[in-house]
Amino acid sequence: MMLLNDMIPTTDYKRLNKLLLIRDIQNIAKRYFDDDRSYRWIWKHKINDVYHISYITFMNYISTSSVTTKINAILAAKQVVKHFV
Repeated sequence: MMLLNDMIPTTDYKRLNKLLLIRDIQNIAKRYFDDDRSYRWIWKHKINDVYHISYITFMNYISTSSVTTKINAILAAKQVVKHFV
């Protein structure tokens, strides 16, 4: 019996987790940016202590586009693999 983990490379899980992290950080930033907070303030008071990432990394995550589309594509690919197991 083949397990799902045997069929999906570890890199897909790492990529999915990274995209989920980016999506969470973008959601936090959007919430506080809409309240007229600067990205520097958001990183310093809400992101740095929890996620332990640099300001440059934070800005790279903020500028990443189509995160939800990429997450959905990976999840859809996993569903296709499940049907073959």
